[in-house]
Amino acid sequence: MNGVIVVDKPKGFTSNKILGRVKKILNIKKAGHTGTLDPFATGVLPICLNEATKLIPYFNEEYKEYIGLITLGIETDTLDETGNIINNKTVGKIEESDILTCLYSFKGSISQIPPMYSALKVNGVRLYNMARKGEVVERKPREIYIDKIELLSFESPYIEFYVRCTKGTYIRSLASDIGAKIGCGGSLKELKRVSSGQFSIDDSFNLDDIEENKYKIKSINELLKEYKNINVDDDLEKIIRNGKKLIKKYFEHLFIPDLKIKEKFVIKNGNRSIAILEALKSTIEIKDINNSETIFKILRVLNYS
Repeated sequence: MNGVIVVDKPKGFTSNKILGRVKKILNIKKAGHTGTLDPFATGVLPICLNEATKLIPYFNEEYKEYIGLITLGIETDTLDETGNIINNKTVGKIEESDILTCLYSFKGSISQIPPMYSALKVNGVRLYNMARKGEVVERKPREIYIDKIELLSFESPYIEFYVRCTKGTYIRSLASDIGAKIGCGGSLKELKRVSSGQFSIDDSFNLDDIEENKYKIKSINELLKEYKNINVDDDLEKIIRNGKKLIKKYFEHLFIPDLKIKEKFVIKNGNRSIAILEALKSTIEIKDINNSETIFKILRVLNYS
């Protein structure tokens, strides 16, 4: 069993708890998830099984999509509903047009300060451990990018919104900043991740589905379909698996796609993806070098049938 199962994480569980449940249900020893969700959050949690764990660094999950619900007027120390209320303000009259103007002002590149209740480390210590002791330390702003942000509904004091943003964006901080800009403060009440790169909520399964054997695993070939590839025979596959230097001579009779220096690509033998390589030379440069020069670097070798 090699591939990824996309889990629709339920509320109230850590990502690692769900990972453990899936491993137990499927009776597998090796698994890992690609991105942590807070316990109160729900939605897309990709879990890699066996050999697919080797691929985690190579998934394109630059953009993630969320649906969130903000409670205006309520500010908490964690910036979400799980924290202690530190401010409770009157919301007052707000027009939908005011909400739209506010949301659209966050579109594009923005600077965001990570929340104290986060797993980010400062001087080797997790921020949430400091926060639990009542400590507050200076955090450096981080540049993030909001590709899309849309108002889904507004019924005071609740704002439901959709956002597509770069990896590393704190939606709790975004909710708090939106509330502050409106003028009454706010905190995140609900959060659902609806996509993470190639992984979508439409392809997800809940724990009951998995327990009842009603699920589908994304195969390794499917996971790597966005990469360019070179198809090799059994002899060259053996050379790659033995970790030998990949010199031009081995590939001179094969079709090599247009590659840039440091571009990653997939080696296939028929219908099996067997390795991820990195180009040490561009395709143009490869044409002009001698047959004994190393042109590719092995990053991962996959062992599955």
